[in-house]
Amino acid sequence: MPGTPPWGRPLAALWQRFFGQLIDGAVAFGLAIAVAFLPPFHNIIASYLAFVAYVLFADGLPGGQSLGKKALGVEVIDARTGRPCNYGQSFLRNLLLMILGPIDWLFILGERHQRLGDRAADTIVVVSAPRGWQATGWDAPGTTAWTPPVPPPPGTTGWTPPVPPPPGTPAWTAPVPPPSPAIAPPPEFDPNENPLAPNPGGAECRPSPKSPSDMS
Repeated sequence: MPGTPPWGRPLAALWQRFFGQLIDGAVAFGLAIAVAFLPPFHNIIASYLAFVAYVLFADGLPGGQSLGKKALGVEVIDARTGRPCNYGQSFLRNLLLMILGPIDWLFILGERHQRLGDRAADTIVVVSAPRGWQATGWDAPGTTAWTPPVPPPPGTTGWTPPVPPPPGTPAWTAPVPPPSPAIAPPPEFDPNENPLAPNPGGAECRPSPKSPSDMS
């Protein structure tokens, strides 16, 4: 694997960057030819401007990927934040390439594969991250680095069906609630137990007066 920056993103290989540059050069040349034959232009100046515009700003396309880099699975990112390269950084890194030519490429043999344009724009070229993966937290200490996913072994699938229960296992049944306790009927009314209690007929029960013979 090529060199690795501090946060764990693998750097693009030299062959990926070389062939990506060839693809981008072919795209820029084809764009220049197409513009030269468009009815509104028909001049060499518009064709040249189209060529230069693509070379300078192609790395600022979505994801920091020119068409050549996208075809080879690499992208240009900010070396400090990990965010995709913007149009300003793309202009600066590729302007030095157009001015210095092969001299700029000699510095790509360094530890982080940064040519002079990358050092001026503070960018690096890395392997593309999975779709939907964001670089939030790259500059925060203690964060986990991204590693490419490991494919499953041959002949295996990611999902496994549930295992059926062994034969003879009883099926699940709903629990039966316990029986409610029986309610005892109220006791019958007995006026002898409480002479002052009202009787069912509505008349009040009072003790009978004592006779003089009972008092003697």
